[in-house]
Order: sequence, then C-alpha cells, then structure tokens
Amino acid sequence: MDGARQNRWMNDESRTAGNLARNLASLRHTRSLTQDALAKAAAVPRSTIANLESGDGNPSLAVLVKVAGALGVPIDELLASPRALVRRWPADEVATRSKGRGVTLRDLVPEPVPDEMMEVMDFAPGAVMGGTPHLPGSTAA
Repeated sequence: MDGARQNRWMNDESRTAGNLARNLASLRHTRSLTQDALAKAAAVPRSTIANLESGDGNPSLAVLVKVAGALGVPIDELLASPRALVRRWPADEVATRSKGRGVTLRDLVPEPVPDEMMEVMDFAPGAVMGGTPHLPGSTAA
C-alpha cells in the first residue's frame, strides 16, 4: 500500500473509531445506562465499553453485534457519522397526559435526556392544577 493510500485508510479508521466513541456514549446516556450496566447487558467487560467510548477500541464484529443488540440499534448506527444537531418530532410521536383539570402535559422530546425534565404544559382557560409549594428559603437549582 502506498503512503497516501495508507494515510487515507488510517484517517478513515480513526474517524470511524471517533464516530463509534461518540455514538456509543450518546446512546448509552440517552438510555440512562452506566458503562457497567451496558457491559452486563452486552455480556462484555466494562473495560471494553470504556475503550470503545475513548476511541481507542478496535472491536470485533461479535463485540459490535453484542453492544448494538444491548442498545437496541443496528450496528451502522454505532458507526455512522454524526447526525445533525437538530431533530424534529411530529406531535403524534410525543405522548400527552392530563394533570389536574384542563392541563395537558407532554414531553418536549420523546427520548429521555439524562438529568433533565423537559415538559410542555398547556393550560386551558380556567384550568386548575395542584402542586407542592417550595419550602421557605429554597432556591432553584
């Protein structure tokens, strides 16, 4: 293999490892999984997940199949180039629920976001919803 072709191949390999690292960490966080929990679900050592997320891993096809299966995604989603940072969900893909009288709640996005609660609250005229007041001296985080 000539030098230019070898450099291109190494760049492609590095880019794919970076895609895998970024996608794996993102999918794991979206599913609120620890590295240990994902490793157990995929039946691989936790160090394998850590290596893949660092971009240093060189996984076998068997490892990719196990990890993709544990995350419920096809292998190509693990290796794909980064997606656009913006995504649109049609309203019918986002579940709604009622709270109180005349109040409709829906998640802002249908996928969980770690450590966040993002909801849209729609109040009809005259709507009533009970709640728990903040204790004196509490502050918003």
